[in-house]
Amino acid sequence: MDSEWWKRIEAPVALLSAVVGVVAAFQALGSKVDADRSAKAATAQKMALDQHEDDRATRDTQVRYDNIAYEAVVKVLELDRDHADIADKRVRAVMALVNVTASDSMKPVLFDVIGQGAGVAPAIRQDATNAAAALRQLGDLSSEPAPAATRNNDTPPPTSVVPPPKGSAVVVPSSASLKGYRVEVFSCPQGADPVATAAQAAKAQALAAEMNARADQRAAGITWATKELPEVINAVPGYRVDSNQLRYNPADGEESNSVDLKALAESSQTLQNARITLERRVVRKRTPNYLSIFLCGVRAG
Repeated sequence: MDSEWWKRIEAPVALLSAVVGVVAAFQALGSKVDADRSAKAATAQKMALDQHEDDRATRDTQVRYDNIAYEAVVKVLELDRDHADIADKRVRAVMALVNVTASDSMKPVLFDVIGQGAGVAPAIRQDATNAAAALRQLGDLSSEPAPAATRNNDTPPPTSVVPPPKGSAVVVPSSASLKGYRVEVFSCPQGADPVATAAQAAKAQALAAEMNARADQRAAGITWATKELPEVINAVPGYRVDSNQLRYNPADGEESNSVDLKALAESSQTLQNARITLERRVVRKRTPNYLSIFLCGVRAG
């Protein structure tokens, strides 16, 4: 009797045990998943806190740098000008310090202060004022140097490009992709070489004038303007432009538009006659509907 009773319940008991085992396994798996999620959440929270601390440390460091630059400007403006040449060198040194250490928002403010300094030489005041204006208008057009072998992904590299002979037929590229763009052509003043400075400025003005006079540019609403890149700005890493370049940001379609502008500018008589080609360089800051050309490799003669 007992044996028969056990046989009747043996199968259900075995099934129940199996079910209990499966439930326990799922519970264990669920606990492991919950533990993994908790660990990942804790890790993410720690990373966010670490990033917050890093950002705060970066801001604190930049505030200290801004204070250093500000104090240097105040002190140099308080110096007497008994020895004008030494005083001028000190002011220019402080301008270089401001450009390297101050934040983007602080730089134009401090350059304006120097530009209004009563005891500062007129030429330096003008340089400082120009630097402040350029920083406000340009933002950051600095660029990281590209490896020579893969520069701008251009093939072949710009140094190997040879313009067509003078007088040969030139196919004018389409301006459609650049509709509504503003193009600024920069020259790079060089205090130690006024002849090169004049040559660069003349070439930039000639290119802008030629392009503004073209019907295709007017029809596409493309405007060309010229500017000088102040020496104090061109002296810092990211600039130091001493060649002929086109600078762009890959966002907003500028990768392909920069190629179109390069072809368009190089088709101009101004650059054709001077056998000038442009090296494309990427800038850090987004510049929608804006591209810049630097004719800083132009030499007199």
